[in-house]
Amino acid sequence: MTGILHAVTAPTPLTLPQALDWWRDTPSTSAHPMLGEPVGFALSANAATWWRLDPATPPTPRGPHGPLDLAGAYELLAFDGHRELRWLHTDAGHGHAVALAEDPDLLPLGNDVTDPRTPTAIGSHHRMLAGQPTPLTAGWVTVGSARYDPAAVPVDLTSEAAAGTGADQIVLILESVDYAVEDEHGNRTVTDTRRLHLAARARRDLRASTLIRDQDRSRKDES
Repeated sequence: MTGILHAVTAPTPLTLPQALDWWRDTPSTSAHPMLGEPVGFALSANAATWWRLDPATPPTPRGPHGPLDLAGAYELLAFDGHRELRWLHTDAGHGHAVALAEDPDLLPLGNDVTDPRTPTAIGSHHRMLAGQPTPLTAGWVTVGSARYDPAAVPVDLTSEAAAGTGADQIVLILESVDYAVEDEHGNRTVTDTRRLHLAARARRDLRASTLIRDQDRSRKDES
């Protein structure tokens, strides 16, 4: 990977299933066995729905109880740790699809729309999903709280990072990486963010990683 965010757009408007198929159908992906399992979420007028991508052909978004009907979605985001798909409905079930990755060989065929200012990775960060996760079905949990309705999220609580941790000390995180451009004066501006993965983590590990990151920043400031 180059650390530079590359992007291509589909040559024509695509339906949501077509966009997923276009994004997944990258000739070079067979040479990259470390690509993660695609997950994502879709936004509709009355819901935000998390899903996991079934590797069948055509690729099918699945929820904890089977295939999902996302016909009413107006926006979709998919990611697998290395690539991201953004789809936005425009008209009659079709929409604008953009694929992003640091490795251009992982992008599908399309029109290059990479920012000419060369957005470069400046570091990753995570956000915690609100609510206490509880097992739902294999590979799925439910998160919810007094302020938020329950939501099904495609995360496996038996992951190595959460092993041996009490249920009340596990949190879900969405890890992302920021990209910035620099002007002629050396000023950097964050211009994009790419999602990496969802994961279950022990709360203590997040505190430790945050402390280490803060210490590193302090050393850089002192130097």
